[in-house]
Amino acid sequence: VFEAVASDLAGAVLSEVQSQDDMLSMLMQATRSFFDQAAEPSVSRILLLDGPAVLGHEEWRRLDGEHFGGLVISALEMAMSSGAIRQQPLLPLSRIILGAIQSAAVDCAQQEDFDTAAIEYLSVFESILESLK
Repeated sequence: VFEAVASDLAGAVLSEVQSQDDMLSMLMQATRSFFDQAAEPSVSRILLLDGPAVLGHEEWRRLDGEHFGGLVISALEMAMSSGAIRQQPLLPLSRIILGAIQSAAVDCAQQEDFDTAAIEYLSVFESILESLK
């Protein structure tokens, strides 16, 4: 169930992301789309709440890496290759960025109003991305 929902979410994110020269803008757009998809209660329950609890953190992270997490890693790699962000070790950077996205989404899923909580997190995330230049 987790893999099916994660695959659907990654597909929806990809279909919403406009191809742009600015990889950071594309990553921000993908993250906004992720939050939009995760705002759906059944999606947030499966991906953000039950998934880690049932699968365990390592398996959850591995499976996510095959879906949305893989998109984040690819976007960061392309951003470094294009010079949009400074060169740095990809794996640690991607884990920190993805961890921030996941943690924020989990917190939003636990709030009464996912969308309101997401606004603040997305604003902070955009600042983090800008600092990578």
